[in-house]
Amino acid sequence: MTDFPVPILLANAPAAVHAKLTTGDDIRICSDETTQVPAEVVSYDSTANTGEVYAKLDPLGGSNVTFYMYFGNSSASLPANDSTYGRENVWKSGYQGVWHAETLDDSTSNGRDLTAQNGASLDSTAGAVGNKRLKFLDGNSRFSFSTSIALSGVFTLSMYINNNGPADGINLFGGSAGANDLFFQRASATAERLRMGTGYAAQYIDLDNVWSWLVIRRHSNNYIYAWRDNVAEETPTFATTNSITVSQMGDSTYNPTWDMDGFFDEVRLTTTQESDDWRTAEFNSLSANDTFLSWGAVEQNAGGFSRIIYVN
Repeated sequence: MTDFPVPILLANAPAAVHAKLTTGDDIRICSDETTQVPAEVVSYDSTANTGEVYAKLDPLGGSNVTFYMYFGNSSASLPANDSTYGRENVWKSGYQGVWHAETLDDSTSNGRDLTAQNGASLDSTAGAVGNKRLKFLDGNSRFSFSTSIALSGVFTLSMYINNNGPADGINLFGGSAGANDLFFQRASATAERLRMGTGYAAQYIDLDNVWSWLVIRRHSNNYIYAWRDNVAEETPTFATTNSITVSQMGDSTYNPTWDMDGFFDEVRLTTTQESDDWRTAEFNSLSANDTFLSWGAVEQNAGGFSRIIYVN
């Protein structure tokens, strides 16, 4: 795989790393001892010793991939978001939006920052990955973004979801008008049927009351596939050529009963058909970051400190 955004969850870092970190602004990632790569420091909490960092590594595959994290320069500041090594370049072409839920910012260059509406909020309670989460209240709360996204061909949506179970549907993304929704229509207390606009994908998934890593992918044959915690759901039996244009998360303008009651975290939407290897690496790197990565010894350098990190 190329251009994979590797998460580095600093809660797993050894104490020697936290002893030299203050704000996280001095974190730099290199693919070897000198070659810097784009990185995003989403958050760092020096009191709790937690943090979320992403680095674009190329290539990534197999085992024994080694990279370096530099830190300990108290005078350093983060690169500009749109600079060569800034956060926007972590996320390759095709990403329409990346929302980590530590803020309402979109990490890509598309500028699709979120606006909370109708009771939706950035909740300061730990999510599936970080220290916060996107919170929805039953009754048409939503997060909107100003530049809509057209889903007319292949796409991949990956996200953590924890749903409290509204009566009729679970909306993931919706449009400002018309049947422009990607959602699950409630069939029973333990089964939600995936739909896109007026088309059906036919999978039934139980998403209630627990964090699940959800991946939805439309292939070039127009069949829509779904995985929960990297396990494939039912084989799709319908292809849908429907195109939808979305501009909000968690609510349907077309049918107000298709809403969201619960939480999202680490939402990513790309208009590419990502591979099974990519899907598996996303899941493993987020759900078991402490085994996906291992940490080497701290070394002192002229400008601070470094730590070798291995992708297992």
